[in-house]
Amino acid sequence: MQPVAGSHSNPWDAFSTQFRARHDQLASQRQSGEALHASNSAKDALKANEADPRRVVQETSKTTDAEETQSKDKRPGIFSETARNALEINDAERREAANDVAADDEAEETKAEEARVKEAKAEEAEAEEAEAEEAKKDKGGPNDLTEEEEQMVRDLAARDREVRAHEQAHASVGGQYAGAPTYSYQSGPDGKQYAIGGEVSIDISPIKGDPKATINKMQVVIAAALAPAEPSGQDRKVASLAQSMQAQAYGELMSQRAEERSGEAYDKTA
Repeated sequence: MQPVAGSHSNPWDAFSTQFRARHDQLASQRQSGEALHASNSAKDALKANEADPRRVVQETSKTTDAEETQSKDKRPGIFSETARNALEINDAERREAANDVAADDEAEETKAEEARVKEAKAEEAEAEEAEAEEAKKDKGGPNDLTEEEEQMVRDLAARDREVRAHEQAHASVGGQYAGAPTYSYQSGPDGKQYAIGGEVSIDISPIKGDPKATINKMQVVIAAALAPAEPSGQDRKVASLAQSMQAQAYGELMSQRAEERSGEAYDKTA
């Protein structure tokens, strides 16, 4: 038996039509979900970006408040905390410099005292030696000196001791800044040479770029110039000159330290 074309509808065609309609519906829903997700992500990103401008505004407000506070501290007649600290530091630095100089002065005075003790011992030894020489002469002999000549020898020997002790005091206390003593001599009736004059050179130049070292050096020069028991007029002139140079160096030291403290205070406030 053969079927007649078009006489009955095909069930497969109806099923195929329903399947395509369902497929199109699911595809449309999936696209709608993706679009909604993208919209929500965009909103979240926008909220995150909006947070930064608010922080910028807050930081700007803090900076403005700080500038106003700093401006108030600079009003005429009112010292800021930084300025008061700078003044206190300067006072402390001046006291520290004065203490340093006082300590150096004490140390130099101790050295000068030790030199005086050493000088006294040397004078005593020389005196004993001279007395021994005179004792030998008192024994007499074929070439005895006259009383006048003996007195001349005693006077020359005393002068020799005085000159040597004087110049040795300069050299001992002056240390590295003093030269070796030099003497002028006179022959005595006994044929010996006696020192009747002498000198010691001393360096009184300032130490360039170091006022504190100059202060210490001038203290040594002053002590050396006045070291002998009876300083001469020239010795006192040298001491006076060294004192003037020491005062000048002290002023330079104070100015130098004040500038250093001022620079540090400026760096802290910047």
